[in-house]
Formats: sequence, C-alpha cells, structure tokens
Amino acid sequence: MMQAALPIKCLEATILAIFLTQGQKYFKRFTISFVSEFNGNIFRHVVLGIYSSSSGLFGALGLSRRENLMYKPLKFPSLSLLINNYMEAYHSHH
Repeated sequence: MMQAALPIKCLEATILAIFLTQGQKYFKRFTISFVSEFNGNIFRHVVLGIYSSSSGLFGALGLSRRENLMYKPLKFPSLSLLINNYMEAYHSHH
C-alpha cells in the first residue's frame, strides 16, 4: 500500500530509464555518477548515459532538481563532451 506519493529521485529515474530503453538495440547504456560536497554534506547523483550506435552521438536520461543536471539530448559527438557539460553544470551551482 502506498503511504506517500513522493517524487522519484535520480536513482529511481535511472532504473526506470534502464527499463524503458532495454529493447533499443542501437543504444549502449551506462551509468554516469557524480559526487559533490557542499557545506560539509556529501551529495551523490546518477544518470543513465546513452550512446546511439546509429547516430554516433551521446546523451543521457535522468532527473534532478536542477534542469541542467538531468536529461541531455543525443547531440554530443564524444563522451568527454557530455561529461564536460555535466561538470560545467555542477560548477555553476557551487
């Protein structure tokens, strides 16, 4: 029985993305995780990285309270550019 309808967090969103993309034969899936520290508190974040073998582009699926730390469209020609985009977003918030 459900007692509270709380919003899903990044881990649940990543698991849901894994489930929803499992039949996509052109997608290679991998997790991307981040750890940050702010005011002595440790924060962890995870998204599902996606590589499309049909387009050769990278993107990501996920959720965050910050819009630029979740979904990334399949537009990045390399994994390092996708990761750098997340790093820039992280630095803009801390």
